[in-house]
This record gives sequence, structure tokens and C-alpha cells, in this order.
Amino acid sequence: MDQLRLRVGKGYEARFIDALLKDLREHVKSVPNRDTLKRWARRSSASQPRYLETNAELRQQLSATLRGLHKAKYTTQATKLFRDQIMKEVKSIIRQHLPSSSDDDADSMVSSSTRSSRPLSSRQEKSAILARNLRALTAEDAEQLFTSVYCGVGEALRRLQVQMRLLLDISSGQSPAALKSPKTPKLGGIEAASSRDEPAADQQEQLLQTLDMSSLLGQAVDAAQTQITRVLKVRGDEATQLSPTQFLRYFALNRLFADECEAVSGRSGTALRGVVDVQIREFIAVVADKERQHLAQTMEEDRWDAWDVTERDAKVLDEVLLAMEKDPEAWIRQGYVWEDATQPNGVASPPPTPAATETNGTGTAASQGKDKEKTRPAMVSGEPFNLPKSSILLLHGLSRFLMLVLSMPRMSEALSAAIIDYARLFNSRCNQLVLFAGATRSAGLQNINTKHLALASQALGFIVALVPYVRETVRRKAGGLPGMVARIAAFDALLRDTQRNQLAIHDKLVDIMGARATAHVKAMRARDFDAAEGAPAPSKYVETLTKETALLHRVLSRHLAQPTVGMIMLPVFANYREQFGAAFRETQVKTEAGKERYVEYDCSIAYGKGLMSDDRLLLDAELFDSKLSKIEGSGDLGTYVVNLVKEKTITVPRPSTTTEGSESTENNSEAQQKNAETTESTEPASGST
Repeated sequence: MDQLRLRVGKGYEARFIDALLKDLREHVKSVPNRDTLKRWARRSSASQPRYLETNAELRQQLSATLRGLHKAKYTTQATKLFRDQIMKEVKSIIRQHLPSSSDDDADSMVSSSTRSSRPLSSRQEKSAILARNLRALTAEDAEQLFTSVYCGVGEALRRLQVQMRLLLDISSGQSPAALKSPKTPKLGGIEAASSRDEPAADQQEQLLQTLDMSSLLGQAVDAAQTQITRVLKVRGDEATQLSPTQFLRYFALNRLFADECEAVSGRSGTALRGVVDVQIREFIAVVADKERQHLAQTMEEDRWDAWDVTERDAKVLDEVLLAMEKDPEAWIRQGYVWEDATQPNGVASPPPTPAATETNGTGTAASQGKDKEKTRPAMVSGEPFNLPKSSILLLHGLSRFLMLVLSMPRMSEALSAAIIDYARLFNSRCNQLVLFAGATRSAGLQNINTKHLALASQALGFIVALVPYVRETVRRKAGGLPGMVARIAAFDALLRDTQRNQLAIHDKLVDIMGARATAHVKAMRARDFDAAEGAPAPSKYVETLTKETALLHRVLSRHLAQPTVGMIMLPVFANYREQFGAAFRETQVKTEAGKERYVEYDCSIAYGKGLMSDDRLLLDAELFDSKLSKIEGSGDLGTYVVNLVKEKTITVPRPSTTTEGSESTENNSEAQQKNAETTESTEPASGST
């Protein structure tokens, strides 16, 4: 009799397990991964999840099986075997999506009996082959693998949860309506059977004790996460080499799966989350290093021409500015794993199209400053910025870092440090390449001119304008986390450093013009205004100085904002006032010819303004005034110099009618000339070029 009961119990056990596993497998296959991911992200539009849907056929089949198990007194044994089969099924769901573990066998599923009979060396070899094949997967293939595994395991766990509730419902003889509670989902489609068809009440007790829903779900979650953690560790190096957008999808997949496992079992999945956290930190270090290397290389090759800000660049800039107030939709969608992946926005993306394309070492008209048409600037708070290629690359790098901050706020401290180091690299390299002329060696520039300095100032000013937005974005997402107070304060230090570097460039421009003024003053002091000449004409030094000053103002006005131009030109003119004021005041005219030449010279032909002068020194002063007075910020500099010349008084001795008087006059003239030469030779140098 016991043998008969055992054989009958075995039969019902097989039917019991087959019914449940068949239902679980069919459910896993029937739910698209996209629907599962949307449900996890709470973006599903379905009225109820698919895993809650059951049918009368399954209920009837389980009811008959449970009655048979109860009569055969085999309920406990059947439920124990079901627990074991569930553990194997969860592992099977993972294993069937893995690549081949052998070079000639594409089937990665190996039965436990076959695997256990293999020698140890063979099993180790298969593990090595599987690891190698996992590492060889592309980023897209790896994402598909994890998506299939996570969705399959997740749906299996949810369906298992429903199956156990269905078994308890059948064994208790209750209708589905009696199971409704705030913590228990509605089992739609489960039809109640008559009480005479239900097993005895003691069978429910056996099911409760043997199945132990919370324990079974917890063990299933642990088994799945143990296997998945091993796969994640194998692909650790590959994960850290992903582009930012690819890693965000990878991170989102793992986070959603870990949250789903915790919701099902109540277990946080410490091991899985720990592995992912380690990979996140390693990824941040890797991507920060890549961004710095790419920026440094681009700056080395940058010829410091103004580039057009394309529509794509402007969109990225708008997103960076918007992030201070809310999360840009384009950045958030990077983590929408239920959508098809877009083109990765990694550091290997091609740079924006420049306004000045160089061919055979020669730029276009725009790059040479010969074209009046301006390049499209970047706009921050209504202020335009003409940017070199390096600054546009910096903008895209900052957007990638901020996108990671928005998606992984717990890692904001490490990301903030990476952002600050990234901007500081730009600051230091900008100084080395432009302020200290390093670009003449790295990019082959002949020299560093006013345009290069102006664009460097704009590049640093662009950082100054962006830093407050970046700082407030970080504060909004992670300001309350430990260690963030110091990181946010570091942004203020970065802002001050950048402003100092920008002022150093402005001082460099002032120093250059000061050196040019010193050289021209030296040339002025060397000129003999008493030498006999033809028609009076302005000195060469005045023509050169006024042209250089006008060119400086024109270049600065093209690339810098007007207030910044004024900040640079005011000290330039102050230097002119000091040096040329002293030079015009101290210049000595010793002869009548030096003071007055009664020859009219029409300057309108040569200098574009109706200017008449009979005095060589006054002619220089008036040309100085006519050219510089047109430049904003010069003030009364020209008038001041002209008045200095006009106020000069020279005493010329009257000519004598006697020979003795003539000789005396000649002797006096020779003595005056010797005194003047002595004075000029002992005067200290006013500066060096």
C-alpha cells in the first residue's frame, strides 16, 4: 500500500511541478523586455501587470493535483522538490542567455549531471572560455544580455509570487476576493472553485510550512544575484570603458533590477549593489582621465581661432544652463533602457564643425580676421562668447559630467572633483599655451598675437560664466550629502582662479602695448626735430603707434564684450598719457626751424583728416590726437599732448648785423648743441621692448 501511495504521489508530484514550471516559463517568454522595464520604472500604461493574469485551466489543474497529493500524503515532498526546481530554474534563466562556454558548442546550458561528471580541469577550462567570451561581447550585446537576464529573472520571481498565492488560495478554499488587502495584489481571472473540491485544511498548513513564501523568494533572489554578480565581475574592466551614455544605461539596468529584487524579497542585494558601486567609482576615474587627455591633446593642437557654435553646441549649452533648475529631458532619457539606445555621446565623438577650417596650414578668411562676418558665439545670460575649439570641447565634457551627476547623485563628490580638475586643466594649459607662447611649439603658430590673447580671455570668461551654473546643479542634486559642502566651496575657488588667469591675460595685453609705447618713445627722443627737412610730415613712430592701437581696439572689439575692451584700453591709454606726456614735455627744440616751418602741408591726403601744421612736433601731436580720439576710452589724451606742445616756449636770439655778432651767435649755437647732446646722452632709458 505504501509503495502504491508512493508511486501515485510521485505521479502527482511530477504533474504538480510540470504545471507550475510550464506556467512560469510561458509567462517569462510572453512578456516583452520593454514592458518589464517600463513596469520597473513605473512608466507602464497597463492597468495591471501581466504576471497577475491567471486562468481557470491552471487553477483546475492545480486543484486536482493538490487533491491527489493530499490523498497520497505527498504534499510536503512535492513542495520541497518544487523549491529545489525553482532554484535551478532561476539559474537556468541566467545561463541560457550567456555566451557559449566551449569553442565548438554554442549551447551554454549544460546539465548538472554532465557538469558534475566532468574532470575539474575541464570545468575550469569551460569557465575560462565563458569568461573570455563574456569579455569579448560588445557594449550593445552585453546590454542585451543583461536586459534579457534581468527581465527574465524579474518576471519569474513575480510569477512565482503569484503561483504561491494561488496555491494557498486553492488549499484554503477561499475566493480571490477574500485575499484582497493593501499589501496583496489582486489576482485577476482566478475563479473560485466549490468548497467540496478543495483539499483539506491541513494541506494548507503543509503548504505554508514547506513553501514559506518569503524564504523561497529570498533564496531565489540570492541565487540569481550570486550568478549575476559573477558575470558583472568578469566584465568589470569592460564596464569601466563604456561611454558615459552607455554606462548610464548599464547603471540604470542594474539599479532597476536591484530595486525589483528588493521589492519582491525585501532583501537589499548588498553584494550586487556593492559590485556596481565599485564599478561606478572606477568608471568615474577612467572617464575623467579620458576627458582630461582628450582636452589636453585638443588644446595642444588648437590654433586659437574662433569656431562657430553649431546648433548641437548651442543645445548642449542650453542643457547645461537648464540643469541648475531642473533635469534636462535629453539627459534623463539617456537612462531610459526600455528605449533604443541613441548614438553614444562619448569622448570619441567628432568635434563640432569649425568656422575657420585650415587647409595646408592656412585658415579661411574668417580665421585670418579678414572677413567682417562674425562667427556664431555662445550665449550665456545674454553675453556672447567667441570660443576656440578647445572651449567647445570643454563644454561637451562638462555636459557629460553633469549628466552623470544627475543620474548618480550619490557619486556627486567624486564627479565634482573630476569637474574641478577638468576645468583647472583648461586654465593651466591656457596659460602655458597662450600667455607663455607654448602654442608656437605645439600648434606651429608663428607668434602669439592679440587675437590669440583675446580668444584665450573669452575662453576663460566662458568658464567664469559657467561655473555658477555647474555649482548650483551639483548643489541641487547632492548638496545635502556628506562631504559636499567642501566640494561646492571648491567651485568658488575655481572661479577665483579662473578670474585671476583672465586678468593676467588682460595685463599681458596692457604690458605689450606699454612695451610698444616705450619703444616708440625711445624713437621719438632719438629724432632731431631741428634737422633741416623738406615738407613737414609726422614721424614714423606716431604712425606706427596709432595703427597698432587701432588694430588692438578693433581685434578686442571683435572678440570681447565692450566692458572688457574698456577694462583693457583704459590702462593702455593711461600708460600712453604717462610716457608720451613726459616725452612731449621734455623734448627740446633748439632752433627756429625746429619750432616753425613756414611750409603748408595738407595732411588730409595722407591721413584722412584735414589737418594743417607748420610745426614738426605739433604735427606729431595732432596726428596722435586725430587717430586716438576716435577710439573709445582715450578721453582727452590727444588734446592733452597737443596742449603740451603748444605751451612750449623757445627763445631764439636775434640775428646780429656785425661779423662779431655773427661769430658770437655761431659760438652760442655750438655751445647750446653741445649742452643738448650732453643732456640727451645722460638721460635714463624709459623702458625696453
